[in-house]
Amino acid sequence: MMRPTRWVSLCAFAILMARPTPGVAQATADGLQTGPISWKPVISLRDVGLDSNVFDDPARPREDRVGTFSGRVDATLPAPYFRLSVSGGADALYFERYEGERSINRRASLRIDLPLARVTPFVSGGYERARERQGFEVDLRSKRRGLTGSVGLSWAVTPRGSLQASVGDEKIDYDAGQTFRGLELSRSLNHEAQNVRVGARYEVTPLTILTIDGMASRDRFADPDRNLRDTRATIGLSFSPDAVISGRATVAYHKLDTGPAQVPFEGYASDVDLSFSLFGTTRVQVRYNRDTNISLEQPYFLQQGYGVDIQQRVLGPVQLLANAQLQTLDYPGVPSRNQAKRRDDNEVVGGGVGVQASRTTRITATYEWAHRRSSITAFAYTRRRVLASLILTLG
Repeated sequence: MMRPTRWVSLCAFAILMARPTPGVAQATADGLQTGPISWKPVISLRDVGLDSNVFDDPARPREDRVGTFSGRVDATLPAPYFRLSVSGGADALYFERYEGERSINRRASLRIDLPLARVTPFVSGGYERARERQGFEVDLRSKRRGLTGSVGLSWAVTPRGSLQASVGDEKIDYDAGQTFRGLELSRSLNHEAQNVRVGARYEVTPLTILTIDGMASRDRFADPDRNLRDTRATIGLSFSPDAVISGRATVAYHKLDTGPAQVPFEGYASDVDLSFSLFGTTRVQVRYNRDTNISLEQPYFLQQGYGVDIQQRVLGPVQLLANAQLQTLDYPGVPSRNQAKRRDDNEVVGGGVGVQASRTTRITATYEWAHRRSSITAFAYTRRRVLASLILTLG
């Protein structure tokens, strides 16, 4: 059986071969154009510098020089009877002293849309092979493999409104032998999830889109006692980058059934990421998120986060940067398993300088201070990082 990465690479190659006549790529506002193919390559050298605590160890911080080299390309081929979109990328993580932490993370995705008058069926799939920290809880660069797939359709009911429906599947597998806090990751976190979604999308204005979405999913784990059922109804607004306020904001009713653990969750979830400009010289981005996440130790934890990023232009392309974020992790506790309630806090504060050297090139240099507080002393740590990044968008 062909590996997913090779399959997606073959599709990307097919796109490049599909153009009818040879031609030179032309730069456009959104990337490059080669015949009918639109593609956008991005190359970056990110987070290059000094990390004072690469293992987030509270007792014995270890320092190292680090960096990440990334490459990504998104390609689209519109054809008379279908539209093919392929995306692929890789991140190479470098550690000077701790060579065992080095890794290459690979991701690829593909989607095919079949426009049939007012109805558009689609099929999509994705593959990931990565070794990295998975959120705030599992503080370990763990190896995992992910596969996703979905099929569905969109029906254009009116020129400004449409309905969507889809079914999807996701499988996450952690490599055997990896442990954190004495627990086997593959035993606790390997799972397969199936979901069904229905929703509506309506263009309120040329710059604003209203979405309403309902979703039901079921997560099955290697340990049946960890199985979950998730139901939610979501309403949200998304704003064009050309609007005064850009980004998205959603709020959802969320119900999580945890089975034998008997610590269900019922409440709201939210995802807000909005940006706006002040006086033409200051850009402010605010973020808020609230949702449940699968936990290594307990059935889930409730993560709630706040963040703000500020860019202040001071001279030509030069900007001053500042950011702050707080993430709280609330664990419900499972009395039947002798697991107590607890809360962990993750705080990050940083700042630096950014230079928009050209439309396609950005350089930044930043300092970051991070601190985790927990009722369990062994989970708390402090980290400082001095980093530089270069992002180049070709086209």
